[in-house]
Amino acid sequence: MHDVIVSGAGPAGSYIAYLCARKGLDVLLLEKGHLGRKKCCAGGLLERSMRAMDGISIPESLVERELTGFSFVVQGARFPFRLQRPLGTMVRREAFDLHLTRNAEKAGAQVSDGVKVLSAREDADRILVRTSNGDREAKYLVVAEGASSPLANSLMGMHPAHWSAMGSALEVLTKAQPSPFMEIHLLSMDRRVLRAGPSFPLTGAVFPLRGSVIVSAVGKSCSAAEMHSGLQKMRDQVDAAPAEEGKGVKACFHPLPIVPRKRMSSARAIVVGDAAGLVSPFSGEGLSSAIMSSSIGSQALVQACQTGKVAELKRYEDEVRRIIVPRLTAASLVGPWMHWAVHRFGHERLIRNFGRQEALMDACVGFSSGELSMGDFAWHTIPFLPFMLRSIEE
Repeated sequence: MHDVIVSGAGPAGSYIAYLCARKGLDVLLLEKGHLGRKKCCAGGLLERSMRAMDGISIPESLVERELTGFSFVVQGARFPFRLQRPLGTMVRREAFDLHLTRNAEKAGAQVSDGVKVLSAREDADRILVRTSNGDREAKYLVVAEGASSPLANSLMGMHPAHWSAMGSALEVLTKAQPSPFMEIHLLSMDRRVLRAGPSFPLTGAVFPLRGSVIVSAVGKSCSAAEMHSGLQKMRDQVDAAPAEEGKGVKACFHPLPIVPRKRMSSARAIVVGDAAGLVSPFSGEGLSSAIMSSSIGSQALVQACQTGKVAELKRYEDEVRRIIVPRLTAASLVGPWMHWAVHRFGHERLIRNFGRQEALMDACVGFSSGELSMGDFAWHTIPFLPFMLRSIEE
């Protein structure tokens, strides 16, 4: 019997397998697909994510580009802001995920790909895991299968579909090395009122790689035609390589949970990363929450294995709600307010005022890097809001 079985070898699953194996636990990491498969994801690693990874560094060979600034793009107008320190790093998800999985193996985890977890049954002293390659037993199970995990739904209850957004991405080859700036495109310009409930106005982003860019869009309650239109608008602004010119948009699509699950633990199982619904409702970014939840989860699993107390898994959920969920809740207000403010006050004056506040921009980078908590970030930024709005109306 294993100490821990982890289902899903993405960043959350591979990292928690690495941390548990490093502490001496008997860990089995299962992946339904093949290791190193492509993912429908931009591949942006915030400084917060890299700082949170204990014992794992990112080799230079995995770094596609370092993000040294960002641009707001609204109705064709571009407003660039160069930063004093890096915002994050771009990687290809297939290479990054495989790097984490190999680190888990080196730490002692047993890794099997091409094995799908079919179901799990919790007993008093173990959990029985049925897989496409036979039954396995463990003291505890980690579900790291992503947003559409049937296993998470069966163990923790259904995650309502209307609390999910849709993400899309495509890669475009460029004529020259793209700018090291990340672009944020505000695509929903009809926000005359603020709406209650989970919301994600259609927002786009362009991320630079080596000789190409990832064009992505995320939105909730928008039609497929609206998402394709948003992708095409951003695609048209890319200095595409000749082989790419004239090509239509061929994007991958994937669900993004923008509200955390009501339950993240049971007697012998926890859910981490996207499977727990830990995705930013402002940017669609989930890697930093995946890494953080896996770190918290590994501590709970090690304690549970050492003490035999299953209550440690409930402490994992409590810690996630204390540390991660408040940041996501605050982020859920940013997107709708930003789109509303741009519509209400005009994008040019609002964004230019933002760029004049160096301390405000520094706070944004500090929050991204993990140097500032959500409370610290609010403390640094709220005093600027009256000035920005007052100067807009003058």
